[in-house]
Parts: sequence; structure tokens; C-alpha cells
Amino acid sequence: MTPTIPPLFASWFASRGWAARRHQMEMVAAAERGEHALLVAPTGGGKTLAGFLPTLIELAERGPRPAFGPGSGVHTLYLSPLKALTTDVERNLMTPIREIGLNIHVESRTGDTKTSKRQRQREFPPDILLTTPEQLALFCAWEGSRAYFADLKCVVLDEVHAIWSGKRGDLLSLGLARLQQYAPAMRRVALSATVDDPQMIADWLRPHPSPLEGEGGMRSMTDEGDGADMQSASGPDQATPSSEPLRGPPSPPRGEGRVTIVLGDPGAPPVVDVLVSEGHVPWAGHTGAHAIPEVYAAIKQAGMALIFVNTRWQAEFVFQSLWAMNDDDLPIGLHHGSLAAEQRRKVEAAMARGDLRAVVCTSTLDLGIDWGDVDLVIQLAAPKGASRLVQRIGRANHRLDEPSRALMVPASRFEMLECQAAREAVAENAFDWEPKHTGTLDTLAQHVMGCACSEPFDLQALYDEIRSSAPYKDLPWERFEEVVDLVATGGYALRTYERFARIVRTQDGRWKVRNQMVAQR
Repeated sequence: MTPTIPPLFASWFASRGWAARRHQMEMVAAAERGEHALLVAPTGGGKTLAGFLPTLIELAERGPRPAFGPGSGVHTLYLSPLKALTTDVERNLMTPIREIGLNIHVESRTGDTKTSKRQRQREFPPDILLTTPEQLALFCAWEGSRAYFADLKCVVLDEVHAIWSGKRGDLLSLGLARLQQYAPAMRRVALSATVDDPQMIADWLRPHPSPLEGEGGMRSMTDEGDGADMQSASGPDQATPSSEPLRGPPSPPRGEGRVTIVLGDPGAPPVVDVLVSEGHVPWAGHTGAHAIPEVYAAIKQAGMALIFVNTRWQAEFVFQSLWAMNDDDLPIGLHHGSLAAEQRRKVEAAMARGDLRAVVCTSTLDLGIDWGDVDLVIQLAAPKGASRLVQRIGRANHRLDEPSRALMVPASRFEMLECQAAREAVAENAFDWEPKHTGTLDTLAQHVMGCACSEPFDLQALYDEIRSSAPYKDLPWERFEEVVDLVATGGYALRTYERFARIVRTQDGRWKVRNQMVAQR
């Protein structure tokens, strides 16, 4: 059955001369079935709108929102790998909300958000909260998180290819498992333009069934105790088998663990050139100083350009070098993570208004930012990865039916080979990709500590929850027990230092943070 959108939304699409794309309608259909979804579509294909469209429709059809109690919490949580992307999505999401006339409250929360605003968000949750994986980890360690996310219906992971791997992805997956425990009906939605293996990402995205009867491991850290003396906590070497196997809930019903993979239509192929400098090109080096005059000439010919570099130092160097020869007084900005939040926001706002001719930037702007006036991307020095290059190229002509234009500038003669290889990889859609891995134990220890700060936890219940996370689905009980013991006592190395103790066992056998001072560290 072909899904449809409400007349209110159909009219808005028509007013802009648009029609809902096939992949956007398929995302609506997946939401109607209550399924998780992974959307892989090229840059400029309306991925963000596709991810939010089911949320906007659902919120538009709801009744008046209660000020307190059930239904007053966050409806949709959006997670992005970059602060700048969060700000950009908030600005773009407000466009349909305002033009359609929806009563939907949207706010962002990053490390740059003022304390007063964060406190207000805790007391009065927005309908849609835009934030980062790191902020989610802090939410999971907050004692009010269970009530705050009790009404959560959807989590949207933008640019999932950039956050699913490594320790950041491990912590994010654990955070999703915690949210799923708070709101069992929550849907997971992931968006990306550069996924080489959609099935692998879908497997990472979905919640895995908890251990069934007879699976898992043994109970051992459940001895009776008052929880005051950390030395009373049994360690892994004191494990005693239980007469009962671990019991977990059965496999999720149809739909709860299913991930619908939606593939968007391909866009126009990018136009990528490699600069062959007329001057002397050094054999080594990474500054690209020899090519600065040619980069400046390319900026003059373009309407608006983004100059990507690989390090913050290089960004400062290129920015100063361009201004040293800027006889035309072109407005050129600078953007990287070491700049003050106010300065970064100022540059982002100027770009959105079209006030700048160029911005020298690092990876802080290479994901998802939608500035339609950018018509040229310059990659100064080899991009060190085809996937990264594709993302950066996508910042130019952020439209599905128009080719993005990019110029790669080798910083040395050896980088000429790297740039040519990257150009060929882009032409063949051959992305570099990180393999699936087992979740790291230090990340797990951090999550266990956060859970204890949030609320006392039952050891078996937390184990089952963690096993629903893809990186930890095969975690043995004994290894989990060792991690908890490390958090509780410091392990064999620090067991004698009582001040290291982070969590203690309560009278009912659950575990909690030792005291508020420990929780606030």
C-alpha cells in the first residue's frame, strides 16, 4: 500500500514547487509500521526532512500538549556528530514548521549551550531535542533521565557513518539501549550519504534480543551486604554459580527489531579536479603554501567557497596566508573547533546569510551543513579518505540534481598520487570503511558508572540491557562482571584504595553511585 502524507504537508510541498521523494514516503511508511529505518541517500536528497517527516506528521496530528505528566516529554531526539550540524538542522527544521504553522517546539543542546538554557530544557522539555552523542551520555547519567525520556517516540541519528564506529559508536549504542529501556516503543532512524554496507549499519542500529532462558552467564555479585564496605563486594574470583540461568525477555515481536533499509535515488555525479600547480611543488610537507595564490584565484572566480584542511594549525596558516594577499578585501572567514563558540556561530550565521565569499575550515563543517550558495569546495592537502572527501564535496551545490564541484590541491608531489586515487575512488563510489568490532571495555565501564549515577541498577537487568546493544551482544557474563568490579573497587590494582570506590551495593542487592561527590566528578 502506497503511503500518503496529510493534505497540510502535501500543500506545503506544492507551495515550494516540490513533490515528496520516493525515499521520504518510504520513511513515512516505515514509521507507520513501527519499524526502525536506515536511509542511504545522496547529499541534497532531503535526508534530514525524510528523517523528521514522520515526527512532524505525528506531532501535527496530536492534540494540545500537556504541560506536565504523560505526553509532556521529548518526542524525538536528534543526534549529530557535529555541533555546527545541530545548529544548521535546527535552522532548517524551523522552515517547514513555521510555513505550515505547526505548534512544535524545537531546541538544540550542545557543549556550547548556556547552563540556564540547559536547566530550562530539563524542566520544560521541547518536542524535538537536537543534540550530540556526548550529551546523550550525560543525559543517561542524570537522575531524571528515565522520566525525561519516558515519552520518547523516535531517535534520529544523522550522518551515522561518522559515529557508529570506534568508542564513540560504542557509547552511543549503549545510550540507545538505555533509551530503549526507558521507552520500549521508541523507533531508531539513521541517515547517511556514504554507507558502503547498509546491512552492517542496520545490524548495528537495531536492538538485539536479550538472552533467552539458559543463555547468558552466572549470577555472582549478589551476596548479601550493607553496601557500605567496598571490600565486601565480591570480585570475579569469588563468583558463585546460581542454580537458575539468566532469564531475559523473549525476542522482540515483529517490527521491534526490524530495520527497513531505504535507498535513495542517485544524484548527479560530482565534478572533481586536481590542481596541477604552475609553481614549484615540494616533495614533502602539508601546508600547501606554494598553492595559496591559485587557491585565492579560485575563490575569486567562485560565488562562495569552502576551503577544507586537515588540522587546526593548517586552518590558521591558510587563513592568514589568504588574508595576506587579499587585495580585493574579499570577506573570508575561519572555522575550527578551538575557536570560541560565539565566533563559530558568527561565521555560520554569516555563511547562511551569504555574507562571506569563503571559509577556511576543518572537519567541523564537513558533515551535512546545508548552505545552498556554496558552489565550490577546495580540499587543500590530501583528504586522507574517500568517504571524507565525498562528504566535503557534498557541501557544494547542496541539491540532488546538480553536480557538486570540487578542487583538490596537493600539498606535495607525493600527495598528487593520493589526490588522484581519491578522485578515482569518488568516481567509482568506493568508500573507505571501518570493519565491525567488539565493544570496548573501558567504554562499557564509563557507561556502567553513568547508569549508577542515574539510578540504582540491578546487575542482571543491566547486563540484559547492554547485551541488546550491537557491539556488546556477545559480551560474556564473566567479562561484564569484571567491568562492574573494576568500577566498584578499582580491580586488583586499586582495590586497597577505598577512595577509588565508585559504586556500592545496596541492601536489596542493587548498585548505586557511592555518593554525590563521586557522581559530580
